Amino acid sequence: MREMNPGQAAGNGQIDYYDYSAKMLDTTNTYSTGTGYNEKNKMLVMVHSADETSGTAKTIHIFKSSKCLNKVDRIKDYFDAVTSTEYFTDTWTINNNKNICVAVGNNEWVGFGYKHGNSMKYVAYNCKNGQSLGTTAAARVYIGFQDFAGSTTTSYSAENSNYLYTKFNHTWDGTWGMIYGSYYYYGVGINGFCMSLENPRKFISINQTKSSRGNPYMAWGKTGFHGGYSDNTDGESWRTYCWSFDPKDSDHTVDTRVYYGNDNSNTTNPATNGASTSTTVTNKTGNYGLTSSYNYLHGGFYSTVYPLMCQIDWWGNFGNGDSRYGGKHGE
Repeated sequence: MREMNPGQAAGNGQIDYYDYSAKMLDTTNTYSTGTGYNEKNKMLVMVHSADETSGTAKTIHIFKSSKCLNKVDRIKDYFDAVTSTEYFTDTWTINNNKNICVAVGNNEWVGFGYKHGNSMKYVAYNCKNGQSLGTTAAARVYIGFQDFAGSTTTSYSAENSNYLYTKFNHTWDGTWGMIYGSYYYYGVGINGFCMSLENPRKFISINQTKSSRGNPYMAWGKTGFHGGYSDNTDGESWRTYCWSFDPKDSDHTVDTRVYYGNDNSNTTNPATNGASTSTTVTNKTGNYGLTSSYNYLHGGFYSTVYPLMCQIDWWGNFGNGDSRYGGKHGE
Protein backbone atom coordinates (compact mmCIF):
# COMPACT_ATOMS: atom_id res chain seq x y z
CA MET A 1 0.00 0.00 0.00
CA ARG A 2 1.52 3.31 -1.10
CA GLU A 3 1.15 6.24 1.25
CA MET A 4 0.83 9.62 -0.45
CA ASN A 5 0.85 13.17 0.83
CA PRO A 6 -2.70 14.60 0.98
CA GLY A 7 -4.12 16.22 -2.13
CA GLN A 8 -3.41 15.34 -5.74
CA ALA A 9 -1.46 12.09 -5.55
CA ALA A 10 0.41 12.61 -8.81
CA GLY A 11 1.74 15.97 -7.65
CA ASN A 12 2.63 15.31 -4.02
CA GLY A 13 4.54 12.08 -4.22
CA GLN A 14 4.81 8.87 -2.24
CA ILE A 15 6.11 9.21 1.32
CA ASP A 16 5.92 5.62 2.50
CA TYR A 17 4.91 2.04 1.70
CA TYR A 18 3.22 -0.55 3.88
CA ASP A 19 2.63 -4.24 3.21
CA TYR A 20 -0.65 -5.09 4.96
CA SER A 21 -0.96 -8.63 3.54
CA ALA A 22 -0.18 -10.16 6.95
CA LYS A 23 -3.45 -8.64 8.21
CA MET A 24 -5.50 -10.29 5.43
CA LEU A 25 -7.22 -13.57 6.26
CA ASP A 26 -7.35 -14.53 2.57
CA THR A 27 -4.89 -13.59 -0.18
CA THR A 28 -6.54 -15.22 -3.18
CA ASN A 29 -7.25 -11.90 -4.90
CA THR A 30 -4.36 -9.46 -4.73
CA TYR A 31 -5.48 -6.27 -6.52
CA SER A 32 -6.95 -3.65 -4.20
CA THR A 33 -9.54 -1.98 -6.44
CA GLY A 34 -11.85 -0.17 -4.04
CA THR A 35 -11.50 1.24 -0.52
CA GLY A 36 -13.79 3.03 1.92
CA TYR A 37 -13.35 4.25 5.50
CA ASN A 38 -15.65 5.48 8.27
CA GLU A 39 -14.21 7.68 11.03
CA LYS A 40 -17.09 7.04 13.44
CA ASN A 41 -16.58 3.29 13.71
CA LYS A 42 -12.94 3.21 12.51
CA MET A 43 -13.86 0.61 9.88
CA LEU A 44 -11.77 0.18 6.73
CA VAL A 45 -13.32 -1.90 3.92
CA MET A 46 -11.22 -2.96 0.93
CA VAL A 47 -12.28 -4.77 -2.25
CA HIS A 48 -9.63 -7.06 -3.70
CA SER A 49 -10.04 -8.35 -7.25
CA ALA A 50 -8.39 -10.94 -9.43
CA ASP A 51 -7.10 -8.16 -11.71
CA GLU A 52 -7.51 -4.45 -12.50
CA THR A 53 -9.70 -5.03 -15.56
CA SER A 54 -12.87 -7.14 -15.70
CA GLY A 55 -12.09 -10.11 -13.45
CA THR A 56 -15.26 -11.07 -11.57
CA ALA A 57 -13.85 -12.68 -8.40
CA LYS A 58 -13.96 -10.41 -5.34
CA THR A 59 -12.72 -10.63 -1.76
CA ILE A 60 -14.03 -7.94 0.57
CA HIS A 61 -11.80 -7.36 3.61
CA ILE A 62 -13.15 -5.66 6.75
CA PHE A 63 -10.72 -4.12 9.25
CA LYS A 64 -11.52 -2.41 12.55
CA SER A 65 -8.89 -0.61 14.59
CA SER A 66 -8.59 1.24 17.88
CA LYS A 67 -6.98 4.12 15.97
CA CYS A 68 -8.55 6.48 13.44
CA LEU A 69 -6.97 6.09 10.02
CA ASN A 70 -7.27 9.83 9.39
CA LYS A 71 -5.44 10.71 12.61
CA VAL A 72 -2.29 8.63 12.33
CA ASP A 73 1.03 9.67 10.84
CA ARG A 74 1.48 6.41 8.92
CA ILE A 75 -1.00 3.81 7.65
CA LYS A 76 1.04 1.18 9.53
CA ASP A 77 -0.12 2.75 12.82
CA TYR A 78 -3.74 1.95 11.94
CA PHE A 79 -3.02 -1.67 10.99
CA ASP A 80 -0.82 -2.24 14.06
CA ALA A 81 -3.87 -1.36 16.18
CA VAL A 82 -6.37 -3.59 14.31
CA THR A 83 -8.85 -5.13 16.76
CA SER A 84 -10.80 -7.37 14.37
CA THR A 85 -10.80 -8.46 10.76
CA GLU A 86 -13.11 -10.55 8.59
CA TYR A 87 -13.63 -11.18 4.88
CA PHE A 88 -16.16 -12.57 2.46
CA THR A 89 -16.16 -13.42 -1.23
CA ASP A 90 -18.51 -12.72 -4.10
CA THR A 91 -18.68 -12.57 -7.90
CA TRP A 92 -19.44 -9.24 -9.58
CA THR A 93 -20.13 -8.45 -13.23
CA ILE A 94 -18.01 -5.40 -14.06
CA ASN A 95 -16.32 -3.70 -17.02
CA ASN A 96 -13.34 -2.34 -15.08
CA ASN A 97 -12.41 -3.02 -11.47
CA LYS A 98 -10.82 0.41 -11.07
CA ASN A 99 -14.34 1.89 -11.07
CA ILE A 100 -15.31 0.45 -7.66
CA CYS A 101 -16.28 2.94 -4.92
CA VAL A 102 -17.04 2.01 -1.31
CA ALA A 103 -19.38 3.85 1.12
CA VAL A 104 -18.95 2.63 4.71
CA GLY A 105 -22.04 3.33 6.80
CA ASN A 106 -22.18 4.36 10.46
CA ASN A 107 -24.28 1.24 11.10
CA GLU A 108 -21.55 -0.95 9.52
CA TRP A 109 -23.56 -1.72 6.43
CA VAL A 110 -21.46 -0.88 3.38
CA GLY A 111 -22.52 0.24 -0.09
CA PHE A 112 -20.50 -0.62 -3.20
CA GLY A 113 -21.07 1.04 -6.56
CA TYR A 114 -19.42 1.32 -9.94
CA LYS A 115 -19.88 2.33 -13.53
CA HIS A 116 -20.78 -0.61 -15.76
CA GLY A 117 -21.07 0.02 -19.49
CA ASN A 118 -23.31 3.05 -19.94
CA SER A 119 -25.05 2.38 -16.63
CA MET A 120 -24.21 1.93 -12.92
CA LYS A 121 -24.58 -0.81 -10.31
CA TYR A 122 -24.97 -0.66 -6.51
CA VAL A 123 -25.15 -3.23 -3.73
CA ALA A 124 -25.07 -3.17 0.09
CA TYR A 125 -23.65 -5.77 2.48
CA ASN A 126 -23.69 -6.28 6.23
CA CYS A 127 -20.03 -5.87 7.22
CA LYS A 128 -20.43 -6.12 11.00
CA ASN A 129 -17.65 -8.20 12.51
CA GLY A 130 -18.31 -10.80 15.18
CA GLN A 131 -21.76 -11.95 13.99
CA SER A 132 -20.70 -15.29 12.48
CA LEU A 133 -21.87 -14.23 9.02
CA GLY A 134 -19.35 -16.44 7.24
CA THR A 135 -17.11 -15.89 4.24
CA THR A 136 -19.67 -15.89 1.43
CA ALA A 137 -21.86 -12.99 0.37
CA ALA A 138 -25.20 -14.79 0.72
CA ALA A 139 -25.53 -14.13 4.46
CA ARG A 140 -24.48 -10.49 4.16
CA VAL A 141 -26.11 -9.06 1.04
CA TYR A 142 -29.14 -6.75 1.35
CA ILE A 143 -31.11 -7.32 -1.89
CA GLY A 144 -28.44 -7.99 -4.50
CA PHE A 145 -27.11 -5.65 -7.15
CA GLN A 146 -29.45 -2.88 -8.26
CA ASP A 147 -29.15 -1.33 -11.72
CA PHE A 148 -29.18 2.42 -12.19
CA ALA A 149 -32.77 3.58 -12.84
CA GLY A 150 -32.20 6.78 -14.83
CA SER A 151 -31.52 7.64 -18.47
CA THR A 152 -28.35 6.42 -20.17
CA THR A 153 -26.49 7.09 -23.38
CA THR A 154 -23.00 6.35 -24.69
CA SER A 155 -20.56 7.12 -21.87
CA TYR A 156 -17.10 6.10 -20.76
CA SER A 157 -15.35 5.18 -17.51
CA ALA A 158 -12.01 3.93 -16.14
CA GLU A 159 -11.21 1.75 -19.15
CA ASN A 160 -11.21 4.86 -21.35
CA SER A 161 -9.42 7.52 -19.28
CA ASN A 162 -8.40 8.32 -15.71
CA TYR A 163 -10.64 11.38 -15.42
CA LEU A 164 -13.69 9.21 -16.14
CA TYR A 165 -13.28 6.93 -13.12
CA THR A 166 -16.35 6.38 -10.95
CA LYS A 167 -16.25 8.93 -8.12
CA PHE A 168 -17.41 9.27 -4.51
CA ASN A 169 -18.38 12.39 -2.59
CA HIS A 170 -20.34 13.13 0.57
CA THR A 171 -22.21 16.05 2.09
CA TRP A 172 -20.53 18.47 4.48
CA ASP A 173 -22.35 16.96 7.46
CA GLY A 174 -21.33 13.43 6.45
CA THR A 175 -24.86 12.00 6.46
CA TRP A 176 -25.30 11.33 2.71
CA GLY A 177 -22.92 10.06 0.06
CA MET A 178 -22.88 9.81 -3.73
CA ILE A 179 -21.25 7.28 -6.07
CA TYR A 180 -21.40 8.59 -9.61
CA GLY A 181 -20.01 8.82 -13.13
CA SER A 182 -20.70 10.91 -16.19
CA TYR A 183 -23.87 10.58 -18.26
CA TYR A 184 -22.20 11.48 -21.56
CA TYR A 185 -18.90 10.37 -23.04
CA TYR A 186 -17.46 13.90 -22.94
CA GLY A 187 -17.51 13.57 -19.15
CA VAL A 188 -20.58 15.76 -18.52
CA GLY A 189 -23.97 15.06 -17.02
CA ILE A 190 -24.27 12.61 -14.15
CA ASN A 191 -25.47 9.07 -13.50
CA GLY A 192 -25.19 7.83 -9.94
CA PHE A 193 -26.56 6.66 -6.64
CA CYS A 194 -27.08 8.72 -3.49
CA MET A 195 -27.08 6.75 -0.24
CA SER A 196 -27.51 7.43 3.46
CA LEU A 197 -24.17 7.12 5.23
CA GLU A 198 -26.05 6.32 8.42
CA ASN A 199 -27.55 3.33 6.59
CA PRO A 200 -26.36 2.55 3.01
CA ARG A 201 -29.39 0.29 2.46
CA LYS A 202 -31.28 3.54 1.84
CA PHE A 203 -30.38 4.68 -1.69
CA ILE A 204 -31.84 6.15 -4.89
CA SER A 205 -30.62 6.82 -8.42
CA ILE A 206 -29.94 10.40 -9.55
CA ASN A 207 -29.17 11.65 -13.04
CA GLN A 208 -28.87 14.67 -15.31
CA THR A 209 -28.63 14.33 -19.09
CA LYS A 210 -26.48 17.34 -19.96
CA SER A 211 -24.14 16.74 -22.90
CA SER A 212 -22.05 19.94 -22.93
CA ARG A 213 -20.72 22.68 -20.63
CA GLY A 214 -20.57 20.65 -17.46
CA ASN A 215 -19.05 21.42 -14.07
CA PRO A 216 -17.95 19.15 -11.21
CA TYR A 217 -20.52 17.94 -8.69
CA MET A 218 -19.67 18.70 -5.07
CA ALA A 219 -21.03 19.16 -1.56
CA TRP A 220 -23.32 22.18 -1.14
CA GLY A 221 -24.87 23.53 2.05
CA LYS A 222 -25.19 21.12 4.94
CA THR A 223 -26.77 18.01 3.42
CA GLY A 224 -26.73 18.49 -0.34
CA PHE A 225 -24.83 18.54 -3.61
CA HIS A 226 -24.72 20.77 -6.65
CA GLY A 227 -22.81 21.44 -9.85
CA GLY A 228 -22.93 20.34 -13.46
CA TYR A 229 -23.82 23.66 -15.10
CA SER A 230 -21.46 26.11 -16.80
CA ASP A 231 -23.66 27.77 -19.40
CA ASN A 232 -23.30 31.48 -20.11
CA THR A 233 -24.55 33.58 -17.16
CA ASP A 234 -24.68 36.86 -19.10
CA GLY A 235 -27.10 39.18 -17.29
CA GLU A 236 -28.48 36.69 -14.77
CA SER A 237 -27.69 34.73 -11.63
CA TRP A 238 -25.90 31.44 -12.00
CA ARG A 239 -27.86 28.18 -12.12
CA THR A 240 -26.62 24.83 -10.88
CA TYR A 241 -28.21 21.41 -10.54
CA CYS A 242 -28.81 21.48 -6.78
CA TRP A 243 -30.48 18.96 -4.46
CA SER A 244 -30.37 17.94 -0.81
CA PHE A 245 -31.64 15.46 1.77
CA ASP A 246 -32.91 15.38 5.33
CA PRO A 247 -29.88 14.48 7.51
CA LYS A 248 -32.18 12.46 9.81
CA ASP A 249 -33.65 10.42 6.94
CA SER A 250 -31.93 7.03 7.17
CA ASP A 251 -34.79 4.49 7.30
CA HIS A 252 -34.54 2.20 4.27
CA THR A 253 -38.12 0.99 4.75
CA VAL A 254 -39.60 4.39 3.82
CA ASP A 255 -39.10 6.33 0.61
CA THR A 256 -36.63 9.19 0.28
CA ARG A 257 -37.56 12.87 0.13
CA VAL A 258 -35.33 14.96 -2.13
CA TYR A 259 -35.26 18.75 -1.78
CA TYR A 260 -34.33 20.85 -4.77
CA GLY A 261 -33.78 24.50 -5.61
CA ASN A 262 -36.17 27.13 -6.89
CA ASP A 263 -36.30 28.46 -10.45
CA ASN A 264 -38.67 31.40 -10.10
CA SER A 265 -37.61 33.68 -12.96
CA ASN A 266 -34.31 35.26 -11.88
CA THR A 267 -35.16 34.95 -8.17
CA THR A 268 -33.21 32.84 -5.70
CA ASN A 269 -36.04 32.37 -3.18
CA PRO A 270 -39.56 30.93 -3.61
CA ALA A 271 -42.33 33.49 -3.96
CA THR A 272 -44.40 32.17 -1.01
CA ASN A 273 -43.92 30.11 2.13
CA GLY A 274 -46.00 27.35 0.61
CA ALA A 275 -43.78 26.99 -2.44
CA SER A 276 -42.10 23.85 -1.16
CA THR A 277 -39.76 22.28 -3.68
CA SER A 278 -39.36 18.61 -2.82
CA THR A 279 -40.35 15.23 -4.13
CA THR A 280 -40.50 11.65 -2.85
CA VAL A 281 -38.39 9.01 -4.60
CA THR A 282 -38.89 5.26 -4.23
CA ASN A 283 -36.00 3.63 -2.40
CA LYS A 284 -33.80 1.26 -4.38
CA THR A 285 -35.66 1.50 -7.69
CA GLY A 286 -36.51 5.20 -7.95
CA ASN A 287 -34.65 7.93 -9.84
CA TYR A 288 -34.50 11.68 -9.29
CA GLY A 289 -33.78 13.72 -12.44
CA LEU A 290 -31.86 16.83 -11.41
CA THR A 291 -33.30 20.24 -12.31
CA SER A 292 -31.43 23.53 -12.55
CA SER A 293 -32.06 26.28 -10.02
CA TYR A 294 -30.79 29.76 -9.33
CA ASN A 295 -28.49 30.33 -6.38
CA TYR A 296 -26.58 33.11 -4.67
CA LEU A 297 -23.53 32.74 -6.90
CA HIS A 298 -23.61 35.72 -9.21
CA GLY A 299 -23.00 35.61 -12.94
CA GLY A 300 -21.89 38.33 -15.33
CA PHE A 301 -23.86 41.42 -16.26
CA TYR A 302 -23.97 41.94 -20.02
CA SER A 303 -20.72 40.06 -20.28
CA THR A 304 -20.13 36.52 -21.49
CA VAL A 305 -19.24 34.36 -18.48
CA TYR A 306 -18.90 30.57 -18.32
CA PRO A 307 -18.52 29.73 -14.59
CA LEU A 308 -16.05 27.16 -13.29
CA MET A 309 -16.51 25.32 -9.98
CA CYS A 310 -13.68 23.94 -7.86
CA GLN A 311 -13.97 21.88 -4.67
CA ILE A 312 -11.92 22.70 -1.57
CA ASP A 313 -10.28 20.00 0.55
CA TRP A 314 -11.36 21.17 4.00
CA TRP A 315 -13.86 23.67 5.35
CA GLY A 316 -14.10 23.98 9.10
CA ASN A 317 -15.82 21.44 11.29
CA PHE A 318 -19.19 21.08 9.52
CA GLY A 319 -20.34 24.62 10.15
CA ASN A 320 -17.96 25.56 12.93
CA GLY A 321 -17.48 29.34 12.95
CA ASP A 322 -13.72 28.87 12.69
CA SER A 323 -13.27 27.84 9.06
CA ARG A 324 -9.48 27.94 9.08
CA TYR A 325 -7.49 24.74 8.59
CA GLY A 326 -7.64 22.97 11.91
CA GLY A 327 -4.09 21.80 12.52
CA LYS A 328 -2.26 18.53 12.09
CA HIS A 329 -5.26 16.28 11.54
CA GLY A 330 -7.93 18.87 10.75
CA GLU A 331 -9.24 19.21 14.30
